[in-house]
Amino acid sequence: MHQQQNTVMETLRFVLLVGVFLIASCSCTPRHEADYLVMFQKPIDNFYIMKDFLDLGVMCQSSNQCKSNCCLMDHRTNRRTCQMRALKGERCSNSQVKFDCYADFCPCESGDEFCTYPDYQCKR
Repeated sequence: MHQQQNTVMETLRFVLLVGVFLIASCSCTPRHEADYLVMFQKPIDNFYIMKDFLDLGVMCQSSNQCKSNCCLMDHRTNRRTCQMRALKGERCSNSQVKFDCYADFCPCESGDEFCTYPDYQCKR
């Protein structure tokens, strides 16, 4: 009888330990799927089969595919689409993120040298 109680207690301890481990591991995962997706590098489909000269709004993988030469990452949707380059007075970016893509803003239509710190607005 005493041995049976010990076996039951050991089983309960094991189940409790596994439960605590599962709860702890679940609490370490990101709250939103989008947060999880941007944490890791992902393979790019058809890397060598690129469609060149895509129109505005079309999904892209790199800026050299777009007629505008600006593939912009939208952090809300985690999608890259071809967008217009920034015009004079508009917010701009002169730095790319991975694989020839821009985040937040496209470069100036007049050239990268016209998008400068501290305001990052196209001067020309």
